[in-house]
Amino acid sequence: LDRSSILLARHDHVGERQALEKACQLDPEWGEASRALARACYSTGDPDEALRVLEEAARRSPLDSLTQVALGEARRKRGDLAGAIEAFRAAVLSAPGNEWAWQELDSLGRSQGQPELAGELAEELLQRRPGEARSWWLRARSLHGPGSRDRQLELLDRALSLNPTMIPALRLRADLLADSGRWEEALATFRPTVLRGSRLPALLLAEAELRARRGNLEAAVALAQDAVTADPGFVDGWRNLIQWHADTGNPARAIEAAEHLTRIAPLDPAPHGFLGEMHLHAQ
Repeated sequence: LDRSSILLARHDHVGERQALEKACQLDPEWGEASRALARACYSTGDPDEALRVLEEAARRSPLDSLTQVALGEARRKRGDLAGAIEAFRAAVLSAPGNEWAWQELDSLGRSQGQPELAGELAEELLQRRPGEARSWWLRARSLHGPGSRDRQLELLDRALSLNPTMIPALRLRADLLADSGRWEEALATFRPTVLRGSRLPALLLAEAELRARRGNLEAAVALAQDAVTADPGFVDGWRNLIQWHADTGNPARAIEAAEHLTRIAPLDPAPHGFLGEMHLHAQ
């Protein structure tokens, strides 16, 4: 793929396609190469071949979730909505953590007047994998509306009984409780008894974000600072500190946080952009 990337950078789409065709010939089960070849086919105005490449790749590797999603998108572009749904379903069932697949399935279902599509698949997944905490969380997440809140909390409690420190489940549970005015219970969600008083950086930040939503930025900053002190490489913690220090009128601390983030995540554009903006304002 290195050669194809160079050719793509040169806008040589024909050369890129030829290089990827060779890669796929050498390793027909290389999903990443097949997906890149499909993109190259689109770039050279050949959507039929893009679809054929993805169909073949999915046939060879039916459990390749990323290829299934790419196939679903290709089918949707051709107007084959039933085929697209089939591919998105296959992607989710082979890799339930594939957020891209869930989003595509939900988006397509809503556009076709089937908003329950993702929820039905989440229920099917729950029946297939009841021993996984993620299955219960996914089902809870698929429910919507105030009338479903009690059921969501039941599902989340089951998820957390299987994995007491599952961050997405804890976040959703806290949000549901906070939205219904059960503020102290929401905060307590991020202090699971299984940890016996110790605090994980991700849980500290989750509580910080909840407090920030309520306007208590000072408490949020303190919690986020505890999180990055415990884990100096915690990118999300530093990213929030930049914003919260700026919002509380402490630009010097915001700059310190941004400079630290540029060191531990040099390819993250956000802190560089923030520092550039601060330098402009200082002129």
